[in-house]
Formats: sequence, C-alpha cells, structure tokens
Amino acid sequence: MDQVRLASTCKKKERDEDIERDQSKRRQLAISAQTFVLGTVVRALVEHVRAADPEIDGRLRPAVEARVVELDGGSDTDRAFIESTRNYLSYFTKVPEGD
Repeated sequence: MDQVRLASTCKKKERDEDIERDQSKRRQLAISAQTFVLGTVVRALVEHVRAADPEIDGRLRPAVEARVVELDGGSDTDRAFIESTRNYLSYFTKVPEGD
C-alpha cells in the first residue's frame, strides 16, 4: 500500500511540475509576443515620425544617455542595463534598408 501512495504522490508531483512548466512556457510565449508587437509598432512609429522629423534619432539618443548617466555602471546589472538600453535604441531607430 505504501508503494501505491508513493507512486501516486510522485505522479501528482510530476503533474504539478508539468502544469507549472506549461504555465511558465505560456507566460514566456505571451511576453515574447508582446515584445515582438511592441517592437514592430515602435519601429513603425519612429519610421513615420522620421519622415517629418529627420533628427528624431538625434533627439532620442540624448534622452537615453541621460538615463545611462544616472547609473554609475559599477555593477553587472547596471552594465547589462546600459548595454541593453543602447541596443534597443539602435534597434528601434535603425533606418530600414533601401531608405
């Protein structure tokens, strides 16, 4: 009888872990989808604004750098944030090929 309880407990634990893993995957998928759509929208908006304001990139960069200056860059987290910030700015303001 103890083996039956043990087997039942193990199966329940596996099911709980599977459910948690599936929920985590769904959350990650939702975040990925959201990130993709937001990136697509922001790039389209920047491209649209650039038509009327060719200097938009030059105005956005100082705003981002002002935030970077607030960080001392001494920690790994600060450096990772600074690098990601600059990468995202480049990604969002990149001029599409052919323009």
